[in-house]
Amino acid sequence: MKFLEFHFGSRSSQEEPALLLCDDFSGHWIDEALAYAATINVVLMKVPPNATSAGWQT
Repeated sequence: MKFLEFHFGSRSSQEEPALLLCDDFSGHWIDEALAYAATINVVLMKVPPNATSAGWQT
């Protein structure tokens, strides 16, 4: 929740939704985080497991 608050909590316009892509780590999907994200108009979208590294170069 601190991440959400720091990066999205003081946006100048919270009327426009923001999209945050997240992996399937269980801590991202707790009820408190989802509820807080909704209050600041942040939509959390889960990316498939093992897909977060697809953009990383090795």
